[in-house]
Amino acid sequence: MSSPNSFWYTTAMHRLHPFDDVLPLAAEDEVLDARGKVDAELAAMQLAMCDMRTRRNALSRIASLPPEVLSNVFSFHAVMNPICAHERGGPRRLGWIAVTHVCRRWRLTALQQPRLWGDISFEIGQRWTEEMLLRAKSAPISIRRMPPYPFKGHELISKHFHHICHLRLSDTSRDLLPVIQCLTSPAMMLISLELDARARRWSNEAGHPFFRLPSNLFANHSPYLRHVKLSSIGISWRAPFMMNLVHLEISTASRVSPVAGVSDGAMHDEAFAQMSLPTAFEELLSCLVRMPELETLALINCLPSRSPDSDAYCPVALDHLKTLTLAGTISQCSDLLLYLSLPESCVVDFSFDYDSINDQSIDSIIYWFIPFCNHRHFTQPIRSFSVIDDSNQRLRISFWRRSFPANLISSSRSFPAIPDVTFSLPRPESPGDDAPGGMALSHILEQIFLSIRMDSLYAFSILSKAEFANHWTPGKWADLIGLRLQPFHLFTMYMWFILYTQ
Repeated sequence: MSSPNSFWYTTAMHRLHPFDDVLPLAAEDEVLDARGKVDAELAAMQLAMCDMRTRRNALSRIASLPPEVLSNVFSFHAVMNPICAHERGGPRRLGWIAVTHVCRRWRLTALQQPRLWGDISFEIGQRWTEEMLLRAKSAPISIRRMPPYPFKGHELISKHFHHICHLRLSDTSRDLLPVIQCLTSPAMMLISLELDARARRWSNEAGHPFFRLPSNLFANHSPYLRHVKLSSIGISWRAPFMMNLVHLEISTASRVSPVAGVSDGAMHDEAFAQMSLPTAFEELLSCLVRMPELETLALINCLPSRSPDSDAYCPVALDHLKTLTLAGTISQCSDLLLYLSLPESCVVDFSFDYDSINDQSIDSIIYWFIPFCNHRHFTQPIRSFSVIDDSNQRLRISFWRRSFPANLISSSRSFPAIPDVTFSLPRPESPGDDAPGGMALSHILEQIFLSIRMDSLYAFSILSKAEFANHWTPGKWADLIGLRLQPFHLFTMYMWFILYTQ
């Protein structure tokens, strides 16, 4: 057998021999024909070299992996390295698709696995979005954002809705409404739905200031839907898709309830006053009863008010709830808390706005909070808490059932764990009990701290800005909390810090 150099040289010379007599100054047609044939020979040699590289790669250890295992590796890689839009001044990131450029076997393996192409990206252009949809075939797909290109998003979603499992759209209400209106076919594969219409402030310029989901959403059939997150979009608590959920999160930008029986379609700001119907509170409780496996519940500025003349409701047991987040007026939050039964391990976060402060609203919050602090009801009492005057003109009060070393608290000025309970209250515009909100704040804080078993308290910290600390002095905090202590003070130009440990 001849050497590789001799064989390929002899073969190349034999293939090029017919062009030996063609000179650069020959007729133009003859020169172009000769160049075309030489280019064809080079292309054929390139293909032969690719085949040889493929054969060489087949002798590597990784080539022993079955295609099924290799595709699973690609699946993990796709999760860790998604396709990303280019940074300013930089190229687009292909993410996991770069593995298809490694070798022919890897490319063929990826092309033969439709599920790898199911996370549809709009960030690399319309052409490649359509190519990913073509390669995904009928496998479940995820559409996680609206494209910023002149692209018919609602037509795409309507065409492929039968195999969408995750749908996450964020756009202005004007552009999002046509997409939502086309979601009227059964959602046979849909697992999660996230819609966000906060891309632009509601105004006439935005087209549709506010709207709610259509009454025939998903043709009232979404058997696998478990995750719903809506921002600035109205719903009805009686909607058929609001059942058997594991994650429910509804939020609006202002303290109004978007949940009521108003007509479908666009609405204007005056319609907000019509959106809190007398039956909404009862419908909310009935909705929660239909979600026995609920693990995450967040209702932000969308809580309905309980009718004063309504009958008593049955408590709702949310035995699997892990996280509860409520934001609204004190009376709205307290009304709902009265009818919720939560597990001990549930992490709760309440953000209150002052309404007409009354003892009944405060007592409702405390009625819920006392069992949380009591040995007889829970395995651990309150051991630590902190008060932080944040940059949003709010006081954030956090409680933990565990204690922390003093050096850890003093070094970080914050407790190093997620709080078990958090209250967020508006800070008065100016110091003093006679300031707007000052009396309410004093009353609320006093009632909260009266609920804590001080013999179990291990540590607390208070961080406040200097302008607020002029009235809420360390001595007042000590009196309010009910401890005779000599706290450690750290004064700066802008804030002061109190630390106490037993």
